[in-house]
Amino acid sequence: MFLESLTSEIVLQRFLSILLFPVNNPEFLPSLIPIFLGLAVIELYFGKYSFEQLGWNSAVSNAVLILATALTLIVRLNLLGAPSGPRYTVAYGVLLLGLFILIMDFYHVWPASIAFVVSSGFATYTSVYISIAWVYDGLPLDANTLAASALFMISFYLLFEVIQHMEEEVLPEQIYRPRD
Repeated sequence: MFLESLTSEIVLQRFLSILLFPVNNPEFLPSLIPIFLGLAVIELYFGKYSFEQLGWNSAVSNAVLILATALTLIVRLNLLGAPSGPRYTVAYGVLLLGLFILIMDFYHVWPASIAFVVSSGFATYTSVYISIAWVYDGLPLDANTLAASALFMISFYLLFEVIQHMEEEVLPEQIYRPRD
């Protein structure tokens, strides 16, 4: 039943709702600008220095960002007087996801190869943005919104892949020179 309601027209509408959230809700720009800036800087950095990898400390920091976002969502929903419903389901889902990722990263439970993908800047910043748009735009918790969210992430992933390929890559020997 969950997937039966999946339609391309609704997915496209939800995708546009997520994409245009800052345009339609400019009051959230002070919260969203650091997310956009963080995403752009991290993706451009790892495009230029592709030999570098995310470290455990950055993975843990990214998990903390997810937790902070979830707590902000929950507090704002309480202030709006909406103590239950699908918005809370998403907000508490993000909180549980953040806690899970934090524990897995903090204690190095999963291999670095998994942790550094799940906790990457891209995964963190895009999922945080999507959760904010999802909760505050009041998008339904259904297959169409999940598909639109996935489409959003894939679109931005491809966009940054193109941008990274246009960047001039720096090689390790270009920056790690022995001192005289």
